Amino acid sequence: MQALNNLDCCYENGIQTDTFVLPQDYKKAASYYDRAASQGDAVACVNLGCLYEKGLGVEQDMGKAARLYRKAARQGDAEAYFCLGCLYEKHYHDVSEAIRWYRQAARAGHEKAEECLRLLAGQNPAEESAL
Repeated sequence: MQALNNLDCCYENGIQTDTFVLPQDYKKAASYYDRAASQGDAVACVNLGCLYEKGLGVEQDMGKAARLYRKAARQGDAEAYFCLGCLYEKHYHDVSEAIRWYRQAARAGHEKAEECLRLLAGQNPAEESAL
């Protein structure tokens, strides 16, 4: 699976050296992420979820993004918790659910999640005491 993740990252980002060029190809990256995600790889689930969230190489689909993030979250992936928090905050406008996922990410050591919690607490004084 690690080989698939390496290859999909190469296609997602593209590579250029003095003697070699691998152009960025989100569609190929999505295909490789999908293969690794179907084998249960949490990192691939998060990366494929990001592509669905942004509509890169695949048709934008927030539902698929959320399902992939949840699949990775069930494995304890801090980045998946954070992505779910972002998805609920920015796309679904559900601050309570966003805070729930940010808390899990923060407990797992995700620094950006801690920052998001502080920002949301400042916007929602009722939630501040719960943080």
